[in-house]
Amino acid sequence: MRVTFRPTIAEDIGKVVNLDLPHRIRAITALAGEEVLGFGGIGFRPDGTVIAFAVFKDEFRKYPAAVHRSGVLGMRLIRESGVRAVLAEAQPGNAAAEPWLVRFGFKPLLVNGEPAVNDGKRVFVWERSADAAEAV
Repeated sequence: MRVTFRPTIAEDIGKVVNLDLPHRIRAITALAGEEVLGFGGIGFRPDGTVIAFAVFKDEFRKYPAAVHRSGVLGMRLIRESGVRAVLAEAQPGNAAAEPWLVRFGFKPLLVNGEPAVNDGKRVFVWERSADAAEAV
């Protein structure tokens, strides 16, 4: 089955996770037919921090090309948003998580020269280049 993508709607969230969102998001949903496989995008925390996130069912892993495509679409969403910096946490236990973030332009966040960690997850940052910031 082919995976398609569309902007996330409120009903998509409960089909993947059983929790209320803690802040505003802008996201893209992955679908196999009518089944919601997951969603991801950017979240806008009340303190002004912008985060990248992805929440997917295990079934989505059966579609590696679509997983990659979802990352490409997510990065387009980040660039089009105009935000200057986005934080992301690498999923513990997923050997592909850190290389995947790096492939999409994220770099390890360093605090006092040491990699930043939050709840056991390495933190990465994507920053808009000065040239791109002026173009927006």
